[in-house]
Amino acid sequence: NHGLLATLTDQALVRSAETWADIRDQLGPTPPQLFVNLSPDQLLSRVAVERLHHLLVATGLPPEDVVVEVTEEAMSTRFGEMLAVLNELRSNGLRIALDDFGSGYSSLGRLRELPVDVIKVDQSMVRGLETDERARRLLGAVSTMVRELDVECIVEGIETVGEATIVADLGFRYVQGYHFAM
Repeated sequence: NHGLLATLTDQALVRSAETWADIRDQLGPTPPQLFVNLSPDQLLSRVAVERLHHLLVATGLPPEDVVVEVTEEAMSTRFGEMLAVLNELRSNGLRIALDDFGSGYSSLGRLRELPVDVIKVDQSMVRGLETDERARRLLGAVSTMVRELDVECIVEGIETVGEATIVADLGFRYVQGYHFAM
């Protein structure tokens, strides 16, 4: 049910923002950022965008502490409308992350237009790193690209020590995956 999903997402957004606002000062002088996932429908309907704005005002959470994640696939449809929404979010101080990078069919040329602060490399680009030289070279090229674009990068799907070592050797600072969840 689409209505139920929207309600649950709204509740998760409210709870996340309120909880983060309560604990962020306990996380040190430079607290990590709060990442929130919003679907293309939510972004384009503007309901979640307005809700997020009101939450920031109500909680006093600085907009630059919040990163709105949008998937590469979400950017492939209604690109112009999505771009306008992302630019609006960014002009209000929020940060934008392009999630699942490398999993879809979007053009690299679109990165030039997107107001992204963070690129999250999809786990599919990590598979085989330990044995596949071509996979390592491809991820190395992504490392160079994000450095040249001056955006942060998170490599998703790290499951082994070997993958973590290779990714670190390629110059990536931020990773996530089951290897770190234990």
